[in-house]
Amino acid sequence: MTFVSAAALFFIAIGPVKGFALTLMLGIACDLIMMLIFSRPLIVLLGENVIGKAPAFWGVPKETVATRTVAAKKGGVANA
Repeated sequence: MTFVSAAALFFIAIGPVKGFALTLMLGIACDLIMMLIFSRPLIVLLGENVIGKAPAFWGVPKETVATRTVAAKKGGVANA
C-alpha cells in the first residue's frame, strides 16, 4: 500500500516531494529484494534446527516437531 501511495505521489507531485517518493519506492523495493534473497533462506536453513531444540519458546507444540522428525526418519514427507 505504501508503494502505491509513493507511486501516486511520484506522478502527481513536483520538486523535492517527487524525490522523496522515488526514494521511498526504491527503499521499499530494496527491502523486498533483500528479504527474499537473504532473510527467507536464512530462516529456512536455521529454523528447523533452532525451533527443534526449543519448540516451546517459539510457540510450537512438541508433538508437531516430534511428528515431523519421525516422518523424516521413516522416509516420509517431513513438511506435510
